[in-house]
Amino acid sequence: FLTALQQFVAAHSNDAYTGMAAYEAAPDSRSVLWPMSGTEDVESTSGLNGLTFTNGLLSAVVTGALATVSLTLDEGRHTLVSDAYFAASLRLFLGGAPARPAALTWTDTNGATASVMFDVQPGWNLCRVNLAEHDAWRERRIRALALALPAGAGALHLDWLQLEAGHCWHFDDPNEVYGVANFTGWSV
Repeated sequence: FLTALQQFVAAHSNDAYTGMAAYEAAPDSRSVLWPMSGTEDVESTSGLNGLTFTNGLLSAVVTGALATVSLTLDEGRHTLVSDAYFAASLRLFLGGAPARPAALTWTDTNGATASVMFDVQPGWNLCRVNLAEHDAWRERRIRALALALPAGAGALHLDWLQLEAGHCWHFDDPNEVYGVANFTGWSV
């Protein structure tokens, strides 16, 4: 007994990718996940000692005034289009009380750097950072993304970090609007 979805997947699993538009796919299928399974998830670090990857956890000790974990992006092939992602979520453990909030920082293709700060506590933290409401995130091509951890954080275990994709319309492109009725004088 197979469900209709299982039958469809079985029948089409070898089909070639057709180049669907971003709005034709479920948002979760476009989310970007760094599972911290190995060194391929991290481009560089600073202010950390004893960096290891074990059982899907990045583990280290925060030793600098500001430690950073820069996530791997394939800038040679593509950049992240910021408007495709409305939030970032992550799960991390801190062994000590940080001196100030943590931050998610990014650099766009024009070299502008911005960040969003969020509170973290000793112990396990499940954090969700709203990105869509920040002007510095909107309508950018992202070439670098990093997690910044303040002094005092102590032992660090980073389980995963994810950019959450979602439908996002800003009505700045004619392809976002179709079937307009009962409006006069509209334009994009």
